[in-house]
Amino acid sequence: MLIFFEKIASDHRQQRLGPETIHWQQYGKIGLDRVNKFKSGHQKGTELANKTGNPKDWMREYLRDPHELMAYASDLASEIKDLDNPEQVLRNPEAHKENLPSYARYRTVFEPNSKELKQLLKYTADYYK
Repeated sequence: MLIFFEKIASDHRQQRLGPETIHWQQYGKIGLDRVNKFKSGHQKGTELANKTGNPKDWMREYLRDPHELMAYASDLASEIKDLDNPEQVLRNPEAHKENLPSYARYRTVFEPNSKELKQLLKYTADYYK
């Protein structure tokens, strides 16, 4: 029983740290000296929401950020791998979105054929390999 709970705790830690690991890899490629010159998806979203007064603008701008797309794609690839038929899910995530929290988050903001969702799925396929 203890091993079961340790596995759950380990999976939860990985799920929480996975996106941050992706960000650190991104920052390493960009160069830490240049990172502070970029606005994060969070910063862009906050600016837009403050300008428009619409909190949904924050989420849309945040999720549109390429760095966030990659981080969520990494999570989505892990979520897909954990399902019974991952290849089928990868081909049609829309049919399985109730089991894919990362995909579902994007679907609350973007339509299925949006460029953001297409990019998310492209990155997901890359991480899945």
